[in-house]
Amino acid sequence: MWISWYTVSIMKAPKNLFVLPFDHQTGLWKAFGWSEPITDEQNALMIETRDITYEGYQYGLSLGIPASDTAILTDDIYGKNVIDNAKKNGHPLIYTLEKSGQPSLVFQHDDWQDRVLKNKPEWIKTLVRYNPEANRADLDATLVNAKIVSDFAKAHNIPYMIEPLVQPTDTQKEIADFDHTMRPDLTVRMINEIYEAGIFPTVWKIEGSDDIEFYNKSANAIAAHDTNARIVVLGRNETIETVSTWMATGAQNDYVIGFAVGRTVFLDAIKKYISKEMTRDQAVQQIGENFYKIYKAFTNAKTHA
Repeated sequence: MWISWYTVSIMKAPKNLFVLPFDHQTGLWKAFGWSEPITDEQNALMIETRDITYEGYQYGLSLGIPASDTAILTDDIYGKNVIDNAKKNGHPLIYTLEKSGQPSLVFQHDDWQDRVLKNKPEWIKTLVRYNPEANRADLDATLVNAKIVSDFAKAHNIPYMIEPLVQPTDTQKEIADFDHTMRPDLTVRMINEIYEAGIFPTVWKIEGSDDIEFYNKSANAIAAHDTNARIVVLGRNETIETVSTWMATGAQNDYVIGFAVGRTVFLDAIKKYISKEMTRDQAVQQIGENFYKIYKAFTNAKTHA
């Protein structure tokens, strides 16, 4: 067993957590206008985007983000270089387990448990698509695999981050203002169903909102099952301004300890680098500055909460 910064109380969430995720796969291909299967050249670019984003993370640390309060989130398909460098540099790693773009939770690798034990990440993470009113077979399959991850995390004293996306069903897409009229209650139902299946994440990566009641309801649902678990806010590829508003709102709830914002931070810079509108150094700088802006939006709001 390895020693990590959460060993003292491994299943208790930290006080602060500021994550730069860059484990995106099929979503990035679409954002770049690529068709499947991608080419060897595009595969190489995917690896390079991981490397550039990691350098941007390091630039953000140089601006004043405490490294001990942060983590990077990546995969070993395109992020192997990053994993090796993060270990060398002592940067906390969240290792993603899911196969991208699936309706239910499917593992990227059949031998994911061996890979976790080999890579020794500080955290493991799964994205799950979980609208309680969506296809029940997909939801049940997701619960089965998430329970396997939760049990593995507990057995090996590894914090587990779950990222549940409550995406509207086709019927719900017709409902006006889904984010405010339906998402909060669906999120509470989702949290309850995941806990009732015996799944206990250390941290919930919850979709951002400008409504404090959304965070309050989510936090209350979590606290009813596990007072050690906490929330980080994800960015949903929104603008820096929108995400900063979400940070200021979420920071008002004690259960919200930070964020896990990826595309909002890195996507514009990476697209401009690929199209040769930016140099590599310029892309790295923009990514780092965006990471720092969101960090300041959250911490400034937390200080005054």
